Amino acid sequence: ASDARKVAGVLQRRYGFEVKLLTDASRYDVLAALNELREGLLPEDNLVVYFAGHGELDAASKQGYWVPVDGQQDDASTWISNRAISDILNTMQALHVMVVADSCYSGAMTRASVPSFNAAMNDAQWSQWVLDRNVSRSRTALTSGGLAPVPDASAGGNSLFAQAFVTALEDNNQLLEGQRLF
Repeated sequence: ASDARKVAGVLQRRYGFEVKLLTDASRYDVLAALNELREGLLPEDNLVVYFAGHGELDAASKQGYWVPVDGQQDDASTWISNRAISDILNTMQALHVMVVADSCYSGAMTRASVPSFNAAMNDAQWSQWVLDRNVSRSRTALTSGGLAPVPDASAGGNSLFAQAFVTALEDNNQLLEGQRLF
């Protein structure tokens, strides 16, 4: 809950996001919130979904799951599959959606892709690249790990990933596109 509160604070204070904070959320709470966003967001909206919690991986299917507060150990039917989350996000009208998942096995949510940002672009090229991407619908995931467990917390009580994510957002003083954030 501490990580989620820190992220919510910086997104609201520094970036002007309207925040809906769920802590200790049940499976129903998470899915209901995502469905509410699907119904309410408009094509010009942007969305960041931050999940900090436990994750599981089905060894046979390599399907990743978020484990809500009411999730039962060894019972995937009580978890939330990455596929279900992606299906909801893909049907949203919102222009840009970024999922930030700080959980074990969160890498199962992503597919590898080749970055399209070229750091050698001059200012005019970069400006055009940003304008082109800004009008294109996007779905992006930033995850704390691949297909393995990740450390839960640092000595300060927050996860290492959450600390790095919040620091990157706090220290930013320019347009922050996904690849630079990564």
